[in-house]
Amino acid sequence: MYEACKICILGVMAEDRHTFAPSIDTFSEQGYPIFMESMRGLAALKGTAKDKIAHLIEAFSKTMRNPKFLAESKALRLPLGKRTGKKYGQRLRQLREICLDLWKKHPLEINLF
Repeated sequence: MYEACKICILGVMAEDRHTFAPSIDTFSEQGYPIFMESMRGLAALKGTAKDKIAHLIEAFSKTMRNPKFLAESKALRLPLGKRTGKKYGQRLRQLREICLDLWKKHPLEINLF
């Protein structure tokens, strides 16, 4: 769609350029240190049994190796990344801090009619 100039993409908010649009600069490359990503994931309540956590991680990992899932994701131009366990939790905490800091600097003002 962007190739046909029907939409104008200002930049990529991820740390790296998008594999489906390698010609579009990241915001960081343009001088704006903006990093954000769309995350989807699984989580469990604190205290969930380790065997249940291992089962969730294995099911997720299996999905990330499934050729049909990968092909459909590619057709939808959906970038995929795999973080599990502590790495996933660490990234969620990082994003939370980024958002909280942004909120403190620029609180949303809501006008109710």
